[in-house]
Amino acid sequence: MHLMDSLFRWLIDQVVSAIDMFGMSILSVLGADLTLFVNMFPIVETTYEIFVVTALTLLGLGMVWGIFKNFFLPIGVESEPPLQLVAKTIMFGFLAFFALDIAQIAISLANTPYVAILGVDEPAPDFVRTHAIMTLILVGGGKGLLVGLILALVFIIVVGWNYFKLILECVERYLVVGVLAFTSPLAFAMGASQSTNPIFKSWCRMLGGQLLLLIMNVWTLRMFISMLRVFVANPVMSFA
Repeated sequence: MHLMDSLFRWLIDQVVSAIDMFGMSILSVLGADLTLFVNMFPIVETTYEIFVVTALTLLGLGMVWGIFKNFFLPIGVESEPPLQLVAKTIMFGFLAFFALDIAQIAISLANTPYVAILGVDEPAPDFVRTHAIMTLILVGGGKGLLVGLILALVFIIVVGWNYFKLILECVERYLVVGVLAFTSPLAFAMGASQSTNPIFKSWCRMLGGQLLLLIMNVWTLRMFISMLRVFVANPVMSFA
């Protein structure tokens, strides 16, 4: 029975190590910067220039349309003061020209906690606090090696599957951040006009939300692995 217990603990430890290695490898490669995104999709650097030109064109057309509304449309039509419109167009034109740099500043701010969480060393498990929980999981459900083995395997499989899904979600969020960054000139082009300004605000909220969720996903993944380490290392895992 002792041999079975040792073999089972070794197998579980190998599974947890494999899950941890897989997750850390993916997260380390992704990071919270655009290096991998550019390497995977090199066309984005070329198309970015197209988006900049398009954004500046939209800003110019919006300014012309706004001035036209002020002078040629009937009274009562909502319009902005010409000087204010021109000033906002110049300001957002400058922002659109450097949109990618601005987006990278926001991404670099998110990269600091991302890397910090990724590099945190896991503390040693607190066996006193986890003793009662592990006893309930491994003993309360039924005595003997078979029941404990089944419960442990189910636990590892369920957690591992959810861990894998969360990894895929991190990859998805990383791609969304890349798309938002390289299409950012179009978002800044929407900021100059009063009618399209909500689109620009929505883009800002979306970029900030995706970066925050990316950080929280990394924290959750590390929490998963820490929980599995406790499960494997807890001395209550003995069926003899």
